[in-house]
Amino acid sequence: MGQADAVTGVEEADAEEFHVEEEDLEKRPFKVYFDLGLTRTVPGSRIFGVLKGAVDGGLHIPHNVKKFPGYEEPEERGEDYKYDASAHLERILGTHVQEYMEMLQEEDPERYKVQFAKFIENDIEPDGIEDLYKDCHKQIRENPKYEKEPDSKITHKRRGNLVDVIDPEGKVSHSYTRLKKTSYKQKKDRVLQKIATAQAKMAASMEE
Repeated sequence: MGQADAVTGVEEADAEEFHVEEEDLEKRPFKVYFDLGLTRTVPGSRIFGVLKGAVDGGLHIPHNVKKFPGYEEPEERGEDYKYDASAHLERILGTHVQEYMEMLQEEDPERYKVQFAKFIENDIEPDGIEDLYKDCHKQIRENPKYEKEPDSKITHKRRGNLVDVIDPEGKVSHSYTRLKKTSYKQKKDRVLQKIATAQAKMAASMEE
């Protein structure tokens, strides 16, 4: 039996506080550390949704629920904190997305058609968001293996600050602007040029 079979984690998302290392398991779970890098640790941020998903998936990641939606600090030191799992579950199941879609449908239909064009194309209504999220979770559970998409054969060719997107047939489909990175010397020379220009303008105004 492999570790994926021995450590199942949370099979159906419920947003309850879960620590796989506290479960009665035959094998020790795989331990990893959540490195945020330079990401700001804002409470309720999507990055903590990633953490919750990884933890529920069965990874042993040392953490607490302080940054999760639904967490409330204790009123006094020494008291237990409060964690409303139902508030977190609403975020996991996209309730906030559903509410935003309903608001746009009512207040700005044209913007709704543009922003959720793919949803409309696939006949996904706001009240179907929860089922959509649940179906995604189910499919990930059934087959969590990442499958790399086939190479699109699209290439990019730079022309100065302009970049051409070349399709598989060798034709330029479109172009976009991407400024070339300048060296330290070029940046320094540019600053000196600006200073010289400003000084020249100041001298000219004084003569007048």
